[in-house]
Amino acid sequence: MNIAVNGLPFNRGGGTTYLKNVLPRLAETDDQYYIFVSSNQSDIPEIDEGNIEYIEIKFPVNFILLRLLYEQLLFPLHLQKYNIDILYSPTDITTLISPCPTIIAFRNPNPYAVDRSRSLKLQLRHLVHRSLAKLSARRSSKVIFVSEYFQNLVQSSIDIDSEKCTLIYHGIDVDMFSEPIVPQDDKVKNIANKEPGYILCVSTIYPHKNYEALINGFAKLPTDLQKKHPLVIAGGTPKPSYFNSLMDLVQEHGIGDDIVFLGRIDYQAIPYLFSHATVSVLPSKLETFGHPLVESMAAETPVIASRTSAIPEIVDDAALLFDPDDPTDLMKSLEKILTSEELQEQLAKDGKHRARDFSWEKTVKDTHKLFQSVV
Repeated sequence: MNIAVNGLPFNRGGGTTYLKNVLPRLAETDDQYYIFVSSNQSDIPEIDEGNIEYIEIKFPVNFILLRLLYEQLLFPLHLQKYNIDILYSPTDITTLISPCPTIIAFRNPNPYAVDRSRSLKLQLRHLVHRSLAKLSARRSSKVIFVSEYFQNLVQSSIDIDSEKCTLIYHGIDVDMFSEPIVPQDDKVKNIANKEPGYILCVSTIYPHKNYEALINGFAKLPTDLQKKHPLVIAGGTPKPSYFNSLMDLVQEHGIGDDIVFLGRIDYQAIPYLFSHATVSVLPSKLETFGHPLVESMAAETPVIASRTSAIPEIVDDAALLFDPDDPTDLMKSLEKILTSEELQEQLAKDGKHRARDFSWEKTVKDTHKLFQSVV
């Protein structure tokens, strides 16, 4: 089969993590893959295999509107040119006039979550997104969801034929996280060596990641715990205004000396970061899967996370959960685990066991089986 993978929507976060792990494993199948990318997508790996070909689009797809125009008007011509049998769009909007069967995978929760505090402009944008996603789901032969929570959320917002829907969890490279290599990134090595036993949060700094609750909760910790276990945050800052508001919050609490913002780091350095942390925290209010949860569990680093969205489904009983709207609850969870080596050891053990339920090999096997089912 000739299979096209639309990689154009991804340049950070869970989408690139997905492609980094799925593409090398798809290359082990007998099919021919055409990966459509743009010139600025440096995070999508180039796989040096004969059945993987990268098609760089000479079109300004960096802007969402222009990318959508390309996908709807010009992309079908490329699909015909390369005699594509299946178009796989690992996102919830696909080419509506594709000349071949399509499969989509929902991964962006924001357009489907009710939040009346959003601006009118953003609400209108999400309305358009949902409309295109609904049309895409109707056009597609199969629709992938990465958690039961997310499928329920989307189907409560737009009508999708349940017969088309399938659940395929994301995976984890257990060896990569249980046996981390020393990274080349000096700032990662320096913080790991300088501040062993830190509190770690790995996630792109978006508003729905709820970083203000993490900072407020950390600020409530006893001073001795703050000094012994500083907060290390690793994630890009695509929303400068939100990041600036977090910096103001740090200054307001007077805890600037105990919080380190590493910025966006290479994926290969993440296991090393987890391996030197006492605990990891995911304060997000909205997750469809939550890669950092499984990564931390695979690294045997105890997890504290929000009791919301897909998080309880993914961690099961292998994490401490807190109310994402209550920084005091977060603080109590942090204090509980930072002061108990016994609890740390138990959560590390439970997390390692839970992480074994997820593998990229199974993700790719189930996805490839879906490809075969629509031809």
